[in-house]
Amino acid sequence: MLHFMVGEFLYQVICLCAKHVNMPEIKAKAEAINDQSTKLMHVAKVGIADSVRGVWALLDKAEHSASLKLADVLQEFEEVFQLSYEAGVIIPTLRHKNQNSDFRHAALYLRRTLNDFRSVWVLLAMGYTSQALTCAGSLFETSLATICLLKPEKIQEFEAKLNSATGNDFPWKPMHMAKVACADGRALDDPSPEYQNAWRAVYARYAWLSKIRHSTFQSVIHDTKAATLDSGYAIIAIPNSTEEDLPVKMAIAFGAIADLHNAINAWVKAFGFTGKTGDAAFDERMELADKKIAALIKRHSMLKNPITIQRTEFMRRHPPVPTKEKK
Repeated sequence: MLHFMVGEFLYQVICLCAKHVNMPEIKAKAEAINDQSTKLMHVAKVGIADSVRGVWALLDKAEHSASLKLADVLQEFEEVFQLSYEAGVIIPTLRHKNQNSDFRHAALYLRRTLNDFRSVWVLLAMGYTSQALTCAGSLFETSLATICLLKPEKIQEFEAKLNSATGNDFPWKPMHMAKVACADGRALDDPSPEYQNAWRAVYARYAWLSKIRHSTFQSVIHDTKAATLDSGYAIIAIPNSTEEDLPVKMAIAFGAIADLHNAINAWVKAFGFTGKTGDAAFDERMELADKKIAALIKRHSMLKNPITIQRTEFMRRHPPVPTKEKK
């Protein structure tokens, strides 16, 4: 009986994949195999020796089908990812005015930022939303690290940390880096609502990423909807190509693009440019990417995200700072 139940489970897994990634022919075969195996078990009273054989290989088909299904949805984001990535590759090669500045540490973290950025796209396009978000959390940190390491005083702090007894630990927490990135010459304890709300808005996205990256109950329940059966759910890996997951995918995509652009713009400023750099290949890519991002935000700004940072420690401790109304 146990073998029969596991055989039935494999059948349900195949049906689940067919349900979510549009493979009707596989579902039809699964139903035929299930009917045949059920008859054999009743006659011979034997089970399937290895009931999960083929489940790993089935993932390749599920991921391929999910990629095809998501391609149309994410197509409008792909060009922005491409343009942004290429601009990120160009930026450290530009001729600039600050030849005596030290960009060595910032360059290392920019390279890691580009790796994280690509990883976010690959996993999003395959349907592994939560795993893309894990890379997005790393992207958030590495992009802020490269921004901090473009500042001479932060380079000194970084090198002092490297030479200390705890040199393998990173010197700054994400909240500190968010404050540094938004300071723009201000003290980090500047009480002005403009500054306080600016760094809160940046860090709020990291807090949201953490709600999924750290597997909160809210995010785990959302993930499980991709594996629902007629009754209950299957404990298997499966790409999430459901409609209700699209707002999460888009939020990750927007955030990833913002992180890379923040890092790139910090390099532009550190190089001494106040507007365009004079490099046509770079400037054209950034200008086109910015236009497309504005259009995407306008098109998708009303999407309701199923995962929020309401009722979290961050919102309790760092609510928005009220601004004075202009008379």
